[in-house]
Amino acid sequence: MSLTDKFDQHKKRKLGKISPQKPSEESEVENENFVKPGHIRNLAFVLADGQKQFFNYSDLTNGIFTPEENTLVLNFRGIAAITLKGSRLDLLYDKLLHQIPQKIACKEKRYEATKLEDEIYVEEITITETQV
Repeated sequence: MSLTDKFDQHKKRKLGKISPQKPSEESEVENENFVKPGHIRNLAFVLADGQKQFFNYSDLTNGIFTPEENTLVLNFRGIAAITLKGSRLDLLYDKLLHQIPQKIACKEKRYEATKLEDEIYVEEITITETQV
């Protein structure tokens, strides 16, 4: 419900055009789900076995792309180091600089032949928890 709608309802209640609503009823309906997602940016990883894990972009301290090995290592402050192996990870590195990806999924090796030439392809994701 927008602020304008709330103001209009308040005005109508004052004029007696609609019956007063209990505050508890209104708060229950409004707090059931958020209308829009927040401004917090998360990066989700989907492993080959289907396991999912997400990390906050604010904890991403650095990324290291090694073209010779086709690897991209992402370090999340005091949480984990994530190693991605695949092809065209340089494109993924560039997107991560601007916090564009929301999800990075590992694809099965058998689908590698079907990828396009300039397509990002992640064949392996390894999550190593950082010991504090």
